[in-house]
Amino acid sequence: MISFWIRCRAFIGLALLLVFFSGICGEMAKTWPWMSAFDFNTLLGSFGCISVDGGLSCVNVFRLDNSSGARAGFLYAISLVPVIMMACGVLSVFDYWRTNEAAQTLLSPAINRLMGMSGKASIAMMVSLQSSDTGAIRARELFAEGTVSETQRDVLAMWQYSSSGTLINVFSNGAALLPIIVTPVGVILLLIIGMKFFGANLIRLWFYLENRRTRDHV
Repeated sequence: MISFWIRCRAFIGLALLLVFFSGICGEMAKTWPWMSAFDFNTLLGSFGCISVDGGLSCVNVFRLDNSSGARAGFLYAISLVPVIMMACGVLSVFDYWRTNEAAQTLLSPAINRLMGMSGKASIAMMVSLQSSDTGAIRARELFAEGTVSETQRDVLAMWQYSSSGTLINVFSNGAALLPIIVTPVGVILLLIIGMKFFGANLIRLWFYLENRRTRDHV
């Protein structure tokens, strides 16, 4: 009975984790404000606003005009600290719930066919849609614990690198274009994510051909 509840908790945790990093609740919060409590980007908040010539300029990342060198890099690095700390904390909690095991059980068939790796990689993939830094940390952890091989790590990195932080970029940086484009946002997201899989499988093909060439020359 105990193991049954542990498994149930793992699958519930996996569902909550995917929703938390998916950005769905952030969009739903426009109608139901209480849903923002389940959105990663909303809970991150902002650093606040700076008064400039009587106006307010609100920032999420420290980028000052004409900044350069180590000082500019230091300010940018500071802006990443809350993101990484919060994401690592959330992932640690869900790891305690054994969401990795649930992901491996539920998503391994699909991820194995699409990417050639364990279903545990799906968490790193989903997280990277919201935060490129957190996705990279998760991928490194998977490689360090031996869940993915060196080749699989490179394939996962290729998936993450292509349009990393997809949801943030589409709904924040690309927000100015959303009112004038004629294509639904869902189609745009599907195209971007589809091309991420296409790029990942291109590098899988390259590794396959390279390993085959190496064997033929031995």
